[in-house]
Amino acid sequence: MSNPQQTEFKIQSITLFSDRYQDAGLPGLDLSRAFAGIDIYESLDKPYLTADVILNDDTNWFESYDILGGENVEITIISMRDGGAVSTQAIQKLFYVHYVSVQQRVNEYQQIVMLHLIEDVAYISNLQNVNKFYKGKGNEIIEKICNEFLDKKLNVTNPTKDNQLYNLIVPNLDPLQTINWITSSLTTDNGFPFYVFSTFAKKDLYLRDLESLMQDEPINPDYSYRWSPARISQPDASIARRVIATMKVGKS
Repeated sequence: MSNPQQTEFKIQSITLFSDRYQDAGLPGLDLSRAFAGIDIYESLDKPYLTADVILNDDTNWFESYDILGGENVEITIISMRDGGAVSTQAIQKLFYVHYVSVQQRVNEYQQIVMLHLIEDVAYISNLQNVNKFYKGKGNEIIEKICNEFLDKKLNVTNPTKDNQLYNLIVPNLDPLQTINWITSSLTTDNGFPFYVFSTFAKKDLYLRDLESLMQDEPINPDYSYRWSPARISQPDASIARRVIATMKVGKS
């Protein structure tokens, strides 16, 4: 019998909770045993994470907790690297249920549920409006918005590359829309754009320019991403999970 593949990360806990459940006397629900799989997406185009989590329901928890959207899902992942030793530093992220994307019954007693999640910062941003005057550099204004509305720290790697000064009145946008609006007009002296993005491993938001990102040392020098569908069947999971699923080249 072959040994199961050792993965680099392990789901420690997935907890579903909401103020609505507390008012109804329902405790937070541990979904660790119902967990089947998760895809977490980081994007340079979005200053927040999205995720799709697949869950098994053979105890009727989905109907009991009446998921409508807006519920909290807290995910904690621990690293299994360094020869299998569990890292003492757990990665914890808070998401909100955006919608139920799949609910498929397998038999009379079991169903599969897929929840589409958005990071807490996206949900919180959607509840607020920015109608203020700001003056200063782009990164300074973005940092103020992060502190005032999102309770987030902005990590700026190269603030000296942003030399543009702004006098602007935000035209009735939410905080993340405002951040994207300002970021879209930022460029370095060499014409490279800036991005504000979130990562799963950290709680901060990051403001980085494309030039600096391209000059960073890659974190996967031994297993590069490649457009090769045949590599999906590779027995080595480190190679198989770095296959580019789709690719599109835009007009130059």
